[in-house]
Order: sequence, then structure tokens, then C-alpha cells
Amino acid sequence: MTGFMSELNKKITPLNRLKLSSFKLPLYFWLSMLSFAIVISSMVYYLILQNESRIVQAAQISSNGLASFVGDYLEKHQLLVKSIASHHQDRILQLSKGGGYPYDLAEITEDIRSLFPSQTEFAIINPKGDIVIGSNLDQMGEKCHTLIKETMKSSAAAVSRVSAHRSPSGEYHFDVLFPIIAADEMAGFWVKLSFKPLERFIVNLNIKEYDLVITEQMPPYHVLLGKDITNKARAPLSDNFEYLEQELEDIVFKDVLAIAPISSVAWQVRAIQNTEVYRELVEDIIIIALAVFLAVFFVVTLVYLFVRGVHEEKEKIRQDAVHDQMFNAGPTILLEKQTDQYMSILYASPNVSSLFGKSSKEVVKTPYLDWICPDDALMVRQTLLDAFKGKTSTVEMVYRIKNANNEGAKWIYDLSHILYNSAGKPESIRGYITSVHAQKTAEKNATDLIQSVPEAIFVLDLDGKIVNTNRAAEYLLACDKEALVNVLFSHWLEAESLVQYEHVKRQFIGALTPEKEPLPNIDTFYLRDSKGHQLSVEISFNHIELNGEPLLVQVVRDVTLQMQVQQQLSFAKEQAEALAKARSRFVATISHEIRTPMNGVLGMTDLLFDTALTPQQEQYLQAIKHSGDVLLSIINEVLDFAKLDEGQVVLNQAEFNLKGSIEETLHLLSPMAEEKGLALSFNYSDQLPENYLGDVLRMQQLLFNLVGNALKFTETGQVQIQVSPVAGDISRLLIEVVDSGIGVASEHLNKLFDSFTQADESTSRQFGGTGLGLAICKQLVDLMGGSIGVSSELNKGSTFWVKLPLEATQSVDETQGKDKQIHLQNPDDSPLPLAGKTVLLIEDNSINQRVIEAFVERLGAKIDIAENGLKGVDYWRLDAHKYQLILMDCQMPVMDGFEATKIIRKEERMSLQSHPIPIIALTANVLTEDKEKCYQVGMDDFLAKPINREQFDATLIKWAG
Repeated sequence: MTGFMSELNKKITPLNRLKLSSFKLPLYFWLSMLSFAIVISSMVYYLILQNESRIVQAAQISSNGLASFVGDYLEKHQLLVKSIASHHQDRILQLSKGGGYPYDLAEITEDIRSLFPSQTEFAIINPKGDIVIGSNLDQMGEKCHTLIKETMKSSAAAVSRVSAHRSPSGEYHFDVLFPIIAADEMAGFWVKLSFKPLERFIVNLNIKEYDLVITEQMPPYHVLLGKDITNKARAPLSDNFEYLEQELEDIVFKDVLAIAPISSVAWQVRAIQNTEVYRELVEDIIIIALAVFLAVFFVVTLVYLFVRGVHEEKEKIRQDAVHDQMFNAGPTILLEKQTDQYMSILYASPNVSSLFGKSSKEVVKTPYLDWICPDDALMVRQTLLDAFKGKTSTVEMVYRIKNANNEGAKWIYDLSHILYNSAGKPESIRGYITSVHAQKTAEKNATDLIQSVPEAIFVLDLDGKIVNTNRAAEYLLACDKEALVNVLFSHWLEAESLVQYEHVKRQFIGALTPEKEPLPNIDTFYLRDSKGHQLSVEISFNHIELNGEPLLVQVVRDVTLQMQVQQQLSFAKEQAEALAKARSRFVATISHEIRTPMNGVLGMTDLLFDTALTPQQEQYLQAIKHSGDVLLSIINEVLDFAKLDEGQVVLNQAEFNLKGSIEETLHLLSPMAEEKGLALSFNYSDQLPENYLGDVLRMQQLLFNLVGNALKFTETGQVQIQVSPVAGDISRLLIEVVDSGIGVASEHLNKLFDSFTQADESTSRQFGGTGLGLAICKQLVDLMGGSIGVSSELNKGSTFWVKLPLEATQSVDETQGKDKQIHLQNPDDSPLPLAGKTVLLIEDNSINQRVIEAFVERLGAKIDIAENGLKGVDYWRLDAHKYQLILMDCQMPVMDGFEATKIIRKEERMSLQSHPIPIIALTANVLTEDKEKCYQVGMDDFLAKPINREQFDATLIKWAG
């Protein structure tokens, strides 16, 4: 009944877990949102770069256009100066020598006024560079004088020279000086021109993203025309985008977008970025991107929550239908209750009316506590509170509930499963309720009958535990009934009576048969009551059945007075015996007290894990061991891959047993399958022989990688290994590894056997690994002259297949006989260490059964195999003296190894076995608490899976040799 309810509870539990996750978003949701955020960020980055590129291109075009315009502008004014100088050449030569007429100067001034702005200044220069005459000569700066002198000294041809510099008023202007050379005469014609006409042209361009300026070509690049931003600080991004400041500094924000030189002069046009405008544009793009992301996130979240809510509602309806179908006709009633103070009923199976007299709809949402009899309500509440504190998942209770009309009550048995949330707090109580009213009524009648008997009566189960007593029994042992019930009757016996009592009781139980009732036995024993008084009693045994359960009825009669005379006569002898016994006990205690710490000191040095470690130290050791195993696995894979890649691996061709090597490999991987709850099966075709010629180590490495890969990527279901001939040819093998794992998408199949490659990055993050396992498999298969491939469907599993050419050996039977003979004999033909012994193996995994059977037979012992704890106990009960050792797997169906060990040890104590049979645990769990649990239930030693051959042999020889 308890096992059935536990299995049922496992099936129902996922619904409650589903409820707990109602307000949680899964990892793949957040990963998708993160991916979308990355896409949005990339788009923002792309738009900013595209805009920046557009502005740079526009700035380059504008700079080139302005440079061309300024060049044309200067060339035009140079031609005008040259034309005036050529037209008035004679007048200028005469004026430069101090001659000429005022009329000559007036003619030149008129031409200047007609071709240039009215405020344009000019001057006539003599060969020495001195100014002879001109307009507004008092406004001419020192730099103008210096330029004129240098130009006149260095000019060797009639070529005009243009130069820009700052005037005394602080404004930049440019000078055009045209030297005039005629025969041996030389003079210069100088004109001062303003940049203002060009400035109006630049202003009319009306460009917001950047400013165009004219500067010198050489450092420090003085600005001749345009805004001077040399010392202007950039405006930072707004506070909301400070984190982008450094990222965009080197990518987007630039001082100079383009540079274009101006022909014939040492000037250039520069396009200077307008950072304020540009930063506003960047902020607008980012704000729009954030708004889009938040809108999409909100919509997707609402859609996901809606779809999940619909799915959860459908799942709840389906689960309720399953519950109704399961409990509609059976005697067991299912009630699901809240953990509040009233225990409100959340669900009631349809058959609840048989117990409560109301339909399930009427019962739901009512307080369950109101149905419990007031005398039992406190006990029920306290039992559940104790279970909550201890995080207990299962509670058994027997109590009374009221009838529908509140007249009388019914006894029920309540097997309650408590469901806890992820925080460890109780969420709901699922109770499986069965009526035990008839049983309780029968017990009451039997109790009334027992109470009326004047002799002390003890009702025992077959294990010797007190089930019920009468008042005479309480008076005999001077204690209340509560101190007697559920206590072994042998607890009250004196030591000298214990063996005799157990022997008599065992004889009486053994004589019980359905056809014949045994005669009552009457024997004398010694008891000690709760006050320490020794009593001499006669005990007679009788047999009854209550609700189909066999019970013993002991009638105990006090004969202390009759025994006092005999006790006084033997007092002296007893005193001497007591003294001897005390002395022996003292010597044994001292020996034990000395031997125990010595064994501890010696034993604790074997393994570091057997030392007294704190939980934190043990956690560190486990982390170090796990990290070391993973690192070693990675290193081995890398080394194997490197050797295979460089062609350093040479196959060692030798005869080997293919089927046995596969079974040994699967044995090494069976703990991993057991830990994940996966079924690991192996099918070897009957058409194939077992012995082949090849490299057994490389074959096992190939299988280990393929099967290990299948186990790693399979969470539920099974992994199957199938070996068969290709088209009936036994020299060509087809090895298939079929799993029900996550599968591989079709677009990733072609790169699955590449090195350092997995199906996708999410697989590597979730399951880990180097991505070398399948690459090594392919290289090994290629080295063996075979082929490897895979067929897979996403979320439905994969099938990895290998085709290998292997030569089958001819003398299969002879080779097997020789191999067996070698393993069953020692090199010096001495007897095997366990010859003549018999071992009982209790193991559910068929592969482990075959491997351990071979290990045991190599030591010379015989072996019997049971596939679960219940059958193993039956084997032992049938012939306990046949076996010298039991190998006990801890995790098995029907009955696990812990429960089986408890039963064996209990029956050994009842039968007063002086030499209990050694029991060795077989388990993949190697934590300290796992070992302690094995020892607590009565196991003698511990072997971890996968089994180490040397440790296995040493342990079996130690306990059974």
C-alpha cells in the first residue's frame, strides 16, 4: 500500500511544481530577450556608424567644394592685381622711383576702386621693399612690411605672391604682391584684400552637423576664416547615457571630419564636427531603440504568461481527470489540503462520498480539521507540525473522523505526502485515506477480552514486539501501558532467560501450520520490572489472528515466591559467577577501549575521505576531485586527439572478446546511467561470434566516448547499444548507440564530428565538454578502416552508427576455454582464494550482474544472483548457511539494499546468530553520509561503482576468505 502511494505521489508531483513556477520566466525566455537586446544594440551601433559615414562623406564634399571656390576666388583676385599692374606698369615704375604725376596715382586708385571693394588698400613698392606711396598706409601692419621686403628681395620673376596674416585690428586678411620687372628696373604692386566675402559664402551653406573653416596648412593651423573652436570643450552625453561616452569617444566623436588643401596657397579647408548636434542625434537613436526593446519585451512577456496560463489550466484539468479515474472505484480516497491552520480541502476524489457522505464538490473548500474528532485533532496537528520542522515528506496517522450526521466516528488510516516548495516551506498535503474502522473494532473487542483475564497477558507480533497488554501485565511490570507497547518483550527479560525464551518462541512459531494448532508451551523465565525487581514467571504461548495478521498471546504467571528458596540456595554460586563475569567484562571493555582508537588511527590513514572532515572540507575535497577528474578527462581527450591527428597511434592487433569488452565498458558507465535514472541496455546479435582480432583498448575507448556522449545528452528515457553484422557478413560489424536525448538539428549534423565542435553554443554551456569526443571517435574509426555517422531529430533522440571491418577468429570455443582457464587458476597452480565458497549477489542491473559474476568466479567462488532486495532476502532465508558473503546493491526496485539489510540483521538477532553473514554494499554514491548510512543499517564494508578489480578481490578475500 505504501509503495503504491509513493509511486502515485511521484506521478502527481509535477503538477504542483508547475504551480510553483507560475510567476517565473524560464532561462530560454531571458536568453531570447538578451539576444534581442544584442540585435537592437547592433542596429543602434550600425545606424550611428552609417550616420557618421554619411556626415563624413558630406563634409569631404563640402570641404573640397569650398577649397575649389576659395582657390578660384584667389586666382581671380591675383589676375585682377596682375592686370592692373600690367596696365599701369610705366606709372608704377615711375612712382616707385619717386617720380610720376598725381594723375598716375589717381588712375591706379580709380582702377582699384572699380575692381575691388571700396576699402581695399594698395601700395607702390620700390626695389628695396620700401613703400613709396599708397592708400591708408598708416593702417598697414608690421607683418605687411616684413612680407613686402622679403618678397621684393626674393622675387626673380613677375609672379604674384599671396600671404595671409592678422592685421593690427585683429582680423585676418591676405595680401597680393605682384613684382614688376622691366629691363633693369623693378617695382612692386601690393594689394590688401579681406576674407569677408568668403565668410558670407560659408554662412550661406547653413550646415548643422559640422563647421567649415579655412586654416593654415602648417601647425598650429591658425584659423583664417570661420569659427575658432580650438579651445572649445565637447558637450558630454546626458546622464542617462554616460556609460556610452567612452565607447563612442573613439568611434563617433571626431574633431576634424575632412581636410581639403587650397591650390596655389598654403591654406586648407577643414570640416569641424558640431558635437552638440551630433550627440543629440545619437541620444535620439538610443532612446528610440530602448523604447522599441521595452515595447517588444512587454508584449512578449504578456503573450508568454497568457500561453503558459492556458497550458497550466489544461494540465490541471487533465490531472483532475486522472485522479478521478484512479480513485473513483477504489477503497482509497485522495484528499489534497492546504497547510493553513484549518487544512482547507483543495481536491477530493469522487469516492469521497463513501466515507464523508457528501460529494467531492461539497467537500472541496471546507476545513478538513472540522471532520476530525476533537480528541484526535491535536495529535494530527502536532504530527504535521513536527513533520514540517523536520522536512519529512511522508507521515502515517490513524485517527477518527466524524460521520456526516455527527453521530459516531470512523477510524481511518491516513498516508500523507507533504509537498514543499523550492524555499523548503510546506505547500500542500496529499493524503491517501483508507477506512480501518472494522480493524479497530476487532481490536477493541480483543482488548476488552484481554482486560478481563486475571493473569498478565502480552499480545506480540511475530518479531516479539508488544502490541497490546492488559492491566494485570501493567501491574506485573509496574509501569503504564504506554511504556510497554511497541517495545520488545525480550527487553524485560534477564540475560540468562533471553536465549531460552527466543528458542522456545521460535519453536512455537515454527510449529504454526494452517492445518494444526500447536499445543501451548509453559516455561519458567526471569523478568525485571520497571523498579528493578527480579521476577520469576511462567510463560505460556498461544496463537491468534487479528485482521489476517498472526499474533502471539503470552500468558505470564508470577512464580517469584516459589523460586525464592531455589534462588537463596544458588546465591553463592551466582555471586561467584557474577564476579567472574564482571572481571571478564572489565577486561573486554579495556581491550575494546584500547583497540578502538588504534583501529581508528590506522584506518583513518588509508583514505583522506575517511578522516574527520567538516562539511566545508568535504565539499572542497569533492570539488577538487571533481575538478581534477574533469581536467584529467580534458587533458586525455586533447592528448588522444593530438596523437591521432599526428598519426602516432598504432593499432595493437590481438584476439579479444568483443562482447565481454562491451559489457565491461557499459559497467564503467552504469553509475552515470543510474544517477540520471536512465535505462542502459545491450543487444548482441546471435549471428556474431564473440572473439575478434583487433585493438581492444581502442574499441573500448570508441564505445566509451559514444555511450558516454549519449548518456550526457539524455535526461530521460534510455540508451541502447546494438551490435549486428552488416548484411549478414560477420567480418563487417554495425555498432549502433540509440538514445532518447535532446537530438541534433539537421543543419548541425555535418559539423558534428569536427574537433572542438558541439551542436551549438547553448549545448556547450549547458552540458560542458571540449567537443573532442566525437572527433576522436571519427579518427579511431578511420584508423580502423571503418565509417561513422549519425541520424538525429531535434528533441527526439539520436542514433550514432559505426561500421567496422573486423576479422573473426576461427577457434572461438578453444580461445574461450583457454581464457577461462587462465582466469580460474593462479600462475603457480595453487588453490583459488575463495574456492568452495558461495556468494549471494543482489543486483538489478544485468550488465553489472555479468561483470561481478565473472569477478567472483575468477576467485573460485560460486555465485547466486537475485535481481532485487525482496528476492535476495528470500534466497538467504531458504538457506542462510549456504552463503559466506552477500554483495548488496543499494538502489533497486521493489526493495532496496538498505531495507533488505535491515531485515536480514533483524532476523539474525532474533535467531541469536553468533556469526552474522558479512554484507558488502555496492553503490555509485561515495559521499561520507552515504557510507555512514550503509554502516548504520548493518552493512560491513563498502565498494564504489565502477568496481576496481584489486579492491574488489581484496575486500571479498577479507570477508569470505
